[in-house]
Amino acid sequence: MIDECIVNGIISLPKNTFFSTEKKTYIIALTKKKQFEKIRQTSPIFTYLCSSTGETLDVNRFDTQENDLADAAYEYHSFKGNKELYKERVENGKINNPRLKILNIEWFINNIGKDWIIDNNWSDEEKIALGIKEEIKTLSPKDFAIYINDVISDLQKYQEVLNNV
Repeated sequence: MIDECIVNGIISLPKNTFFSTEKKTYIIALTKKKQFEKIRQTSPIFTYLCSSTGETLDVNRFDTQENDLADAAYEYHSFKGNKELYKERVENGKINNPRLKILNIEWFINNIGKDWIIDNNWSDEEKIALGIKEEIKTLSPKDFAIYINDVISDLQKYQEVLNNV
């Protein structure tokens, strides 16, 4: 694909975007190279993480106000106008969108034969902030002991109430 096409962008869609498909799905934007354009791609790649598509992701598919996909399309079209300038504006903080990253083509070339899962370019902290991933809360051993004691105390209170019924 990379020999025959220019990879313009990849947009990560949420699970269940397509009814009864729990797998992650992606939109990949390609431009077929012309015969005389068989040179190696150097232009950057637009990547975007969507967590909403303008409808609920359940069986009902009700419309919602949240629509990251519309924002992704808007940003992608801006990117296509001048890829290098857009990349520079993102890197300089002039375009501040935590769902958006512009990656060098080297990332994709280095991952040929592995995967092109763009989600891996965002840290767990970034995904939690975007609402894509849930924060895993852990307790220290001391806090866990306190929690267990609280549960035991509550159970004893319930037992007393039941014994008095």
